Amino acid sequence: MKTIVKRLALMLCCAGLFLASCSDDEASDAQRTLMEVIREAETLVAEVEEGTSEGDIAPGSKKILQAEAIAAFNANIVKPGIPHFALGSKMNLGASSGWGLEDAFTVEMRVRFSEFAPGDQCIVSNESGAGGFMVRNNADQLQFYIYDADINNWNGGGCCTIELGTWYHIAATYAAGDKMVFYLDGKQVSSVSCGTLAASASDLQLGTSPYYSDRYMRGDIQHVSIWEDARTADEVASDVECSFTGTEEGLTAYWPLTLNVGTEITDETGSYVAAMTDVAWLDAE
Repeated sequence: MKTIVKRLALMLCCAGLFLASCSDDEASDAQRTLMEVIREAETLVAEVEEGTSEGDIAPGSKKILQAEAIAAFNANIVKPGIPHFALGSKMNLGASSGWGLEDAFTVEMRVRFSEFAPGDQCIVSNESGAGGFMVRNNADQLQFYIYDADINNWNGGGCCTIELGTWYHIAATYAAGDKMVFYLDGKQVSSVSCGTLAASASDLQLGTSPYYSDRYMRGDIQHVSIWEDARTADEVASDVECSFTGTEEGLTAYWPLTLNVGTEITDETGSYVAAMTDVAWLDAE
């Protein structure tokens, strides 16, 4: 019975989240699936006999089924929240080949750290053995690197110092054969000359490195935007407000991450789906 309870609870959770974020046709299918699960639970409660002999369903199981499954379903509503990243957490944005980052890009987001650990912790990265880029922190130092094909090595470095428990807007811009620039709260804090970003075979991920599982962030991320060009200083300064609609020129993808809508989240442009793994949603402040 415990296995049945867990399966029904999971199905109810998934169906509830899906109903909150799908189209009318999809909602109809999800509604039918949800009703089938509910009917299965009702049938079990009505027909299964509890007993104390070997092989019987243990007394109290029906109440567990009703209480846990219904409670799990009712708890999964779309509500304001903040995604928190820790060990095992990641937001996978898909294969790097689908992003076209080698010529130019800008990545922006709001971040807040709950813990600093020794070593490198990736905020956003598609690093591989000899390709990709990363924005990371090492203790209280933010860093921005690309794998520069012109020198066949990593290029970049430290950008600024941060504190625990404080929200920051960060922006990393890159243009091939020009510069990679880093901004903190709309102000430029570093600029490094660079060659061309080497393509990566890894996925683009937030909250961790796709190449090293122990390089994970301890903290929160919201308002992730990715642009097809290197944003100017004035543009980055205006982006700090994060008031995007998804229709801005040059905007490739934007995830507000202000609502807990499940484990697969479509960006505001409708072009990309982020897969969330082991991300804990904190209550909105």
